[in-house]
Amino acid sequence: MSFNAAIDVAISLILMYLVLSLIVTVVNEVIATAADLRASNLQAALIALIDDPALRTQFYNHGLIAGVNDATADGKGILFRIIDRLYRVLTRSGAADGPHVSYLSAQVFARALLGSVDVAKNLPTYQDIENAVKALPDTNIRDALLAQLATANGDLQLLHQNVAAWFDNTMDRVSGLYKRHLKQISLFVGTVLVLVVNADTLKVTKSMWNDAALRATIVQTASALVAERQGNSASNTAAAAAGNSGGQAAATPQPDFDVSVRAAVQRIRSAEQRLRPLPLGWSVSTAPQWRWSLVWPVLAKIVGLALTAIAISLGAPFWFDLLSMFMRIRGTGDKPEKTSAT
Repeated sequence: MSFNAAIDVAISLILMYLVLSLIVTVVNEVIATAADLRASNLQAALIALIDDPALRTQFYNHGLIAGVNDATADGKGILFRIIDRLYRVLTRSGAADGPHVSYLSAQVFARALLGSVDVAKNLPTYQDIENAVKALPDTNIRDALLAQLATANGDLQLLHQNVAAWFDNTMDRVSGLYKRHLKQISLFVGTVLVLVVNADTLKVTKSMWNDAALRATIVQTASALVAERQGNSASNTAAAAAGNSGGQAAATPQPDFDVSVRAAVQRIRSAEQRLRPLPLGWSVSTAPQWRWSLVWPVLAKIVGLALTAIAISLGAPFWFDLLSMFMRIRGTGDKPEKTSAT
């Protein structure tokens, strides 16, 4: 029985970490969209990549880039503008300089960049591009393009492929920086969330261990959550397979989190419903007078909150996989003994 209780307590903690991680992910996506983090990150990368101001201006004026940037200038709602301004104040960071795309394919980048080195030619040849690149000021972008020209051996198509591959390699490193930036935001949002809801790992563990009925309720909630998300995953896989089989066009799979505020609020409310049975939240009571006997409870509270904050920083996918594994272990149960032959 103690083993089953330990498994149920572990499931309860994992469920708490998973649901809190889902809330953090929703908030992160709202912040990233409101503050145009992807666009700002891409713009900063392009400025560093194309370090010749004249060439960079021609690149942004190229039809492949300017047209897409203009299409993104759709404005923000008032709530997104408030979130954006608050984020800029707290992080002391600047916004993207005007409308800017969040994603840029390597092929579009290569066509726009090579089409910008010699704006006098509508369809520059390989020789035109080589002469224009050699005429550029001594910059990093000139050195990079000369390196791509040296390996293209006069093949214009191969030159485009080389520039596209170089851009992809650079964006891989930029993507790593963006993920680390988002990880920092997740840690901050997670810490605030843990403090707001008083998600104390030590307190929850003690409460779960001492309350069998509460453990049963949480395990049932966890089982329903695993079944729901596995069902959604199976539906998306089936829809994608139907779309690839040549039948009717399948609907485009939706992202795991819609970044609209209304959808975000709905997902947070759904998460709050799953967390409701857990012993979370702060009790309203008169603050006790200071005594030395309070030192250990305060330290335990700090440790419990810190453990939760660190745990949810691992992300929802990690905790969902772990929850699925523990649910399988619990469902398997003890292996029955073999019946002796008579």
